[in-house]
Amino acid sequence: MSSTHTFFCDETGNSGSRFYYPEQPLYLEGGWIISNGDIPKTTEEILRLEADAGYTSKTKGASLKKSRPGRAYMRKVCEFMAQRAVPFVSIVEKRYAVCAKAVDTYFDAAYNPAISNEELWDPDARQARAQLFYDLQEDAIVRFAEAFRSMDSSAIVEVGGRWEELLRANGNGGAADQLAAGLPLLREHIQGEFETLSSDKLPSGYDSLNLPIMAQVFQTIEQNSPELDIVHDECASFEELYRHVFRMMRDAKHGELVLKDGRKHVTGFRAIKTLAFADSEEQPLLRAADYLVACCSEFGGLAFQSKPIEEDLAKAAMPAIGAIIVWALSKAHNLGPMPKLGEMFASNTWVGKCTAKMLQFMPRA
Repeated sequence: MSSTHTFFCDETGNSGSRFYYPEQPLYLEGGWIISNGDIPKTTEEILRLEADAGYTSKTKGASLKKSRPGRAYMRKVCEFMAQRAVPFVSIVEKRYAVCAKAVDTYFDAAYNPAISNEELWDPDARQARAQLFYDLQEDAIVRFAEAFRSMDSSAIVEVGGRWEELLRANGNGGAADQLAAGLPLLREHIQGEFETLSSDKLPSGYDSLNLPIMAQVFQTIEQNSPELDIVHDECASFEELYRHVFRMMRDAKHGELVLKDGRKHVTGFRAIKTLAFADSEEQPLLRAADYLVACCSEFGGLAFQSKPIEEDLAKAAMPAIGAIIVWALSKAHNLGPMPKLGEMFASNTWVGKCTAKMLQFMPRA
């Protein structure tokens, strides 16, 4: 059966294997899901808006967001696209992602006797531990990120000892005891993981932040969308990796792994049919995706720093970030089923600031 829709998407904030990179605090994947029948007229309108504003196919969101006219133009494009397509964006706070990776490293039932297998299926518990790490001193987060980047298993164990000290000092003795229980066997097991990651049998980029985020994008789109094809902006260093992971998920036997909170991991895709890459200079809808993620990234960074945000930027980011907020509110208040049109993988601090800032610009009933 042929697909009925296409997801045009792009990324921003890619720092490869540098998980923690304060100069680029966010990594985003996102874009627009549009009915195939609407693509021709929507493309024509994007080209018209582009010509009227005096921009070209080479103009990127990264440069547009730096000027008032550029932000106003991206707002116009995003508001137009929101009338024709469905926004989707996955926003990742890199510092929190490092902390989540640390949880996976130190609280793994495979070699930590203090962790039960049941805990591995409890996302809420894992996120709570990640928040504990996030709230500790930044030096441990930096050291862990660098140790993982250099694949230094001894340094991973050493940083674990530092995190144990910090947890105890902050009154989290139970978590410190659990972490300490896994340290004696950690070096051997993490070394085996590093050997797998460095194998020439795997596409490059397996040790990057891009892999788990793109895999989660595939999962969320698969579970919340009609049948579609994905067209991603060209990203030479990761295209082979994305194709590899996508084929593993799509071509596997269909099944569902249900986590404790109801979230699922699906294999044997039925909704997503294909994954392809195209040049944004040749595909206007990829430029629209670029504008969306650029504005969401800029909005998120300014919100976290509690800096002023002008209306054009907020309105450009609103279709995507607003949809995430509405979905979260619908879940919190049991308002019934609603498709998930994005996600924030971030600390409570960042989510709270971003949500509060966006709510200032959202219309009130």
